[in-house]
Amino acid sequence: MHHVIERFVGRYEVWRRSVPLRNPLNIPAFVLAASIAQAVYEIAMSHQVAWGAVVLVAVDMVFLLLYLRRSPWAWLVLPVWGAMALIDLPFAVASGFHVYPFRIAVISTCLLLMIGIGFIAWGLVIRRRYYAYVGYSEKSLSHQHLTNRSSQRPHPEATSMCLPQPPAVAYVFLVKW
Repeated sequence: MHHVIERFVGRYEVWRRSVPLRNPLNIPAFVLAASIAQAVYEIAMSHQVAWGAVVLVAVDMVFLLLYLRRSPWAWLVLPVWGAMALIDLPFAVASGFHVYPFRIAVISTCLLLMIGIGFIAWGLVIRRRYYAYVGYSEKSLSHQHLTNRSSQRPHPEATSMCLPQPPAVAYVFLVKW
């Protein structure tokens, strides 16, 4: 029985590695595209622009740009949305909740608070999955620099001719031949 379970686990691991990773920001990107379309429609129909809509559309446009470029910073829009909801909370409480019954005002305040905290938590949780999707690692930034010799590790059986050389030595070698 133990052998059967180990075979099943092994096959599951092979299957999991063969399944391509999906972008975990697909759902927020879809919601964001709908949000931008709604904001543009509201601006076109009412002929008025609120400062909150301008800020939201600007943040959404930055996210779309980062999302389409598969930037390692695209996940950051989720905590920014959460922070915007938390910043908007005192203004929402002070501005219009007094016309509603107390129970509705409390429920709306708690809902906005949970949305803000939820987006911040979701962004921090999704970050690792998004990094796995784009192939980003913190070490990759230091290995991209061309003059960083620590990123150029020689093969164990490499000869001195195969090792990277300073540009002056490579030029002399090229001119010599």
